[in-house]
Amino acid sequence: MNIFDPFTSHSPEETRIWGKTLAGILTPGMVVGLCGTLGTGKTLLVKAVCEALEVPPDTVTSPTFTLVNEYQGKYKIIHMDVYRLERAYEFELLDMNLFLSQDAIILIEWAEKVRHLLPRTDLYIEITALNETKRRFTCKRENP
Repeated sequence: MNIFDPFTSHSPEETRIWGKTLAGILTPGMVVGLCGTLGTGKTLLVKAVCEALEVPPDTVTSPTFTLVNEYQGKYKIIHMDVYRLERAYEFELLDMNLFLSQDAIILIEWAEKVRHLLPRTDLYIEITALNETKRRFTCKRENP
C-alpha cells in the first residue's frame, strides 16, 4: 500500500490499518496536518498511528479541550487539536517552535485552521466522509 495513493476506507478497521501503514513512514521531527470535518476520523487515525508506534492505546485521547497531549512509545508523539482556537494569536501562544525543537512526531488535528501559521508541515492528510463509515484519505507531501 502506497500511503500517497488516495485511499478509501470502508470501515473504522480499514482506517486503523491505513493509520498503521502511515506510522511506518513517520520519523521524529515530522509534522503531520490532519484536515477533515467533525467526525471524519482524525482522532481514530491518530490512535492507529500511536498504536503502531507502541503507545498504549488507552492513553491516546482527543486533546480538544487540553489542546496538546504528549505520548511516549517508540518515539515521542505530540498530538494537537486546534479545533477550539478562534484567533491566530491563540495558536501562537502554544509556541510551535518549542514543539518543533523536540525530537517528536507532531500530529495536528484541524490543521487547516492554522496551516498559514505553521513553520512547516511535512505531510498534509485530507479526510473526506463519503458516507457514515466510508472515508477518503488523500496524503500529500508538503516539503518534498
